[in-house]
Amino acid sequence: MQDDFEKLYAGIQCVSFNEENGYLIEKIHQKFGGTTEDIELYDSVLAEGAIEIWLTMLTDEMVRSIRQECKEGQQSCNSGQTLREFVYSTCS
Repeated sequence: MQDDFEKLYAGIQCVSFNEENGYLIEKIHQKFGGTTEDIELYDSVLAEGAIEIWLTMLTDEMVRSIRQECKEGQQSCNSGQTLREFVYSTCS
């Protein structure tokens, strides 16, 4: 199943599942160029039941988690910029 994530999502190489509950997705691993970034989901997603339902939940949680990471990065820089200004001025 890990190979399918790379086909379904641009930049997502694979996901990590909880060791105790093998159906609970906890992290995504993004591959950009030659580097891989691990992003922990703020709320784990249960990969069980109808695939179209939990894939939608995974997509929503990935977006939410990445947005939160961007907000935290912007706040830690204490730049005085809005999130949009921070993203456009620092991301490549």
